[in-house]
Amino acid sequence: MLASARYLALLFIFAVIFTAQIGIAQTKTDNLFEDKNSGYDNKYLKLWQEGKLSTQPSFGGPILNLVNCYNNVTWINVGAPRGGDYIWVPGATRTYDFGPPKRRGQFVLGLFAPYYFCLVSPNPVVVFPGIIITMMGSSI
Repeated sequence: MLASARYLALLFIFAVIFTAQIGIAQTKTDNLFEDKNSGYDNKYLKLWQEGKLSTQPSFGGPILNLVNCYNNVTWINVGAPRGGDYIWVPGATRTYDFGPPKRRGQFVLGLFAPYYFCLVSPNPVVVFPGIIITMMGSSI
C-alpha cells in the first residue's frame, strides 16, 4: 500500500515536471516533437486539437527504437514517411491483429492524439516524451 502511494506521488510529480518542461520547450522552439528523420512534424495534431481539422492525425513507418517503460507503456520512435515519438498505452490504444509494438523494424500505422510520457527509470529519473497512439495496426 505504501509503495503504491509512493509510486502514484512520484508519477504525479513527473507529470507536473514534464508538463512544465513542454511549456518551456515550446516557448523556445516551434515544435518539441519534430521528427528529424522524415521532416514531418505534428502541426496536424495542434490543428486537430483546436478543432480545425476534421480527421484525426495519422502516423506510419518502421519502428527505429522501442523502449518498454516503467509506467507500463511502450515508447516507440517511428521512421519515415510519417514518423515521430509515440506511446502505446494498454487499455487506451485500440490495437489490431498483430498486437502491440514488439521489435525494431516492425512497421506500424495508426492514429494519435494527446501528449504523454514514458517513465524509463524512476531512479535516476529518465522520462521520454511522446504522443499517445489511439489506434494502431502493425506488421508481423
